[in-house]
Amino acid sequence: MSMPDVRYCTFLVGGHVVGLDAGVVHQVIGRVPIRHVPLAPAAIRGLTRLRGEIVPVVHLAATLGLPVGESPMTVIVRARKGLVGLSVDRIESVVDVPGADHDRVPSSVATQAARYLSATAVVGDCLMLVLDPAVAEDLGGVEW
Repeated sequence: MSMPDVRYCTFLVGGHVVGLDAGVVHQVIGRVPIRHVPLAPAAIRGLTRLRGEIVPVVHLAATLGLPVGESPMTVIVRARKGLVGLSVDRIESVVDVPGADHDRVPSSVATQAARYLSATAVVGDCLMLVLDPAVAEDLGGVEW
């Protein structure tokens, strides 16, 4: 699979290492007050306020079909229509991955998760799932 070299912000979600192009990460924050949205899909954790702007927050684990934990950290991502928060279990690090180290998403990955992934990559001794930044605002199955 031919991809350019990419710098990723990596985090742990449901026991899996997930990476997102660091260029779309706006901010990483710890515990923030999140307001539940009545009748929202299960993947929508709620809304938070960030410097006066209302930001939807998505349970990334639920979106990817992974076990949902406490997810105390929030990764704020720049999407086409504004900011979106991703609830994650733990922030890992920032890593540079050569283009040659990327691979296709295996066909055995559930369709629910595969639609949000652009690739996989081996980082150290871990397999990293690479989130597709182009679908950030589709996370949680809701049109923002």
